[in-house]
Amino acid sequence: KDAAYVELGDPGIPHSVTFLESLDYRCKEDLRPLALDLRHDPAFPKGVNVNLCTVLEEGRVRLLTYERGVEDYTLACGTGSGSLAALLWKTGQITDSLTAENPGGTLHLNISGTVSIHALHLEGPTEIIAQISL
Repeated sequence: KDAAYVELGDPGIPHSVTFLESLDYRCKEDLRPLALDLRHDPAFPKGVNVNLCTVLEEGRVRLLTYERGVEDYTLACGTGSGSLAALLWKTGQITDSLTAENPGGTLHLNISGTVSIHALHLEGPTEIIAQISL
């Protein structure tokens, strides 16, 4: 298991990124042991959100996130998509944008920066699922 470690935001939200040859959402239960193993790997003392991904073409990926705290797969993860974009940008695999297919919808990320990332903008579908009055 080769996983890159990325902390996104302040405070940093820990993410691991693992590239797979092919990611099919219908096979996510087959990937659960890998996700759990990475989620609790002692190399990640804070625990991590696990991002499993496949590069479909330059600037386009398919992503599945197993999220700590939720302790299950999520339909989409903004910081997971952002972590993947930051990693691909830092390694020169993308220049300024990424399209990330998630089970819950497609997210578009735009990156600006030269030596380091100055801004990372996320755009995608939203849906109100509940309103709670306190």
